[in-house]
Amino acid sequence: AAMLDFAGWRQWSGHEVAVYICTNCSLPEYRDVIRQNLSGPSVQELLRAKMLNKGLARAGICDKDHQQTISAALASLADLPPEELAIRHEEALVSCGP
Repeated sequence: AAMLDFAGWRQWSGHEVAVYICTNCSLPEYRDVIRQNLSGPSVQELLRAKMLNKGLARAGICDKDHQQTISAALASLADLPPEELAIRHEEALVSCGP
């Protein structure tokens, strides 16, 4: 798996956002939905507007617990230093296997 560029998450493609969420949240069932509906720029916009849950619901992620999990992971992109995000991602990759 290619390493994600956590310093540059605001430029991520939908694919990169999907890889991050599927790995960190253990929610692979949303891979396609996220890839098609979210990107670094759109996540940044939703965070700024405090509309993340609404954006996820609009994308088809309607389970409230899953929304919370994904929202927290996306918010951490803006809140945590890239090194910390990279470490967490590595740990998640190891825990969920190939």
